[in-house]
Amino acid sequence: MEQEVIKFIKQKDYEKITFLDKGSFGKVLLIRDIFIDELFVVKKYDPDDMLDENDKKRFYKNFLDEIKILYKLNHKNIVRIFNYYPYENIYTAYIIMEYIQGKNIKEYFDDKNNLENLNSIFMQLIEVFAYIEEKGIIHRDIREKNILIDVDGMVKIIDFGLGKVFDIGKIEDTLNSIVNRSDVDTLPEEYFKREYTIQTDIYYLGDLVYRLIGNLAENQHNFKYIDILNKMIKKEKKLRYQSFADIKRELNKENFVKLTISQEDKMIYNIFSNYIIGHVDSFIGEPVLNTNITEILEEIDKVIQRNSFNEYIENNFKLINIIVKNDFYIQQHPSSIKCEELDKFYKWFKALNDKMQKLVLDNLEEKISQIPFTSKDDDFVLPF
Repeated sequence: MEQEVIKFIKQKDYEKITFLDKGSFGKVLLIRDIFIDELFVVKKYDPDDMLDENDKKRFYKNFLDEIKILYKLNHKNIVRIFNYYPYENIYTAYIIMEYIQGKNIKEYFDDKNNLENLNSIFMQLIEVFAYIEEKGIIHRDIREKNILIDVDGMVKIIDFGLGKVFDIGKIEDTLNSIVNRSDVDTLPEEYFKREYTIQTDIYYLGDLVYRLIGNLAENQHNFKYIDILNKMIKKEKKLRYQSFADIKRELNKENFVKLTISQEDKMIYNIFSNYIIGHVDSFIGEPVLNTNITEILEEIDKVIQRNSFNEYIENNFKLINIIVKNDFYIQQHPSSIKCEELDKFYKWFKALNDKMQKLVLDNLEEKISQIPFTSKDDDFVLPF
């Protein structure tokens, strides 16, 4: 059955405020939506006349791909897209995007007063690129002008013109293009193989931060993640991080170790996390952590109430499934957890702020990721 196409013929009016930027493939303007009196940025695909017809068509497709990529992404550190207008018959298109008051990352750190925010900015960059990777996207154009810092110190990735959706199931995604640099000494090994992977994004992000910081040996800016950065910019892929998820876990481990919490607090966390490690032999399918903190707290509270008169929690399977959604096989001699120990963890976890709660879950994920898992396609055996 043919689907009915609904056509909207009402046009919105925008007022041109100022010209912002021009490149080989188009221009960027600041505009105002007259009806709601709000500022937006419009990006127009309008290539140089020097390009031949085939190149104009090819880059027009790239522009449409950028629209599709931006619609896949919903993250506080990525520019929001509000509307788009493609005109296929003349190979022109527009994207209406969020207007961000700020500076590109180089301009931001040219102001020495902002260097105190270096660690925060680095963590935001790893967080957002881990999210981009999770969505199956390689950015391919990591450079200063494509990363803005707004007036509140929030990172905003604004350009996905060379972005590409890749197959998460493959280790590598070989492409015909790669970001070039004039200095051969600053190029990763894959440049010479004409391939570009997630690891290449890692290299170029690390290279960008390295250039912003300057002399790492002196570490005059008290940058806390020198070891992580040095590993990101290894020219040999085998020495570099495999994924942004790996870097994120490394960051969370470092931050967790440096928390100013008491030994008793650390003991509460370790009793709970070691209980899961000591109970689960292997997961069925790759572990999927529950990230809904409200749900976790509510369900743990229910378990505590149902075991009020017990010394140990009776339904370990249900308790673990509050944290990890997978079925699992138990250890030959599984550990258990005392009700009072679970109650201590519940009260401690509940009292933490949002950022700390997320950090605890990230560290739980790292610990749980050490447990092996079997394919979901294997013959299913009841986990008890």
